Amino acid sequence: MHIPIYTGPRGATAALTTDSPASHYGAPVLRIEGDGADNWPDMGPADQMPTGMYAADFVCRWAAGGDPGAGDFVVGTEEGRKAAAAFCRQWPSGPQVEVRQKIARAVFDLAVRNAKMERSLSPTKSHYWLGYLRGIRRGFYGETFGTLTEHERYLALIEDADRTRRERGQGYRDGIDAAFIE
Repeated sequence: MHIPIYTGPRGATAALTTDSPASHYGAPVLRIEGDGADNWPDMGPADQMPTGMYAADFVCRWAAGGDPGAGDFVVGTEEGRKAAAAFCRQWPSGPQVEVRQKIARAVFDLAVRNAKMERSLSPTKSHYWLGYLRGIRRGFYGETFGTLTEHERYLALIEDADRTRRERGQGYRDGIDAAFIE
């Protein structure tokens, strides 16, 4: 497994990987490579990065969709969140990634029916409900529904200058969240 999670200034990258002598029993390690990271060892969750941050804090921030400070986090996937959770579990007293549980199929079907009804009853909110329907399907079916490029495009709509596109982006995010149990 090799899951990119970060691209930094000057070309540095970070990934969760099991392709390392430091990885044991299928648990990933954090590998940071590139300019400024010469000869860094692969890290476990309790290892401190040169910035002083624990590797687990960095990975949890990525899994939660946070801000890395400098550079950019790669858009997370379900597989990536599971790998992040497995990484952090190696340090039980450290920060943990919460893996969300999906809603039941019957609840999903009901939510889709309700969203379709809301869309037909509220034409002024139709863009929101279109985004919601796409989002709940992406959340429920995971990476098998749509492509990563489409997913990233829908996530970015929330910042669009066009109001209807922002509504669709908000609906998409709300739909993804609705596919999981709180």
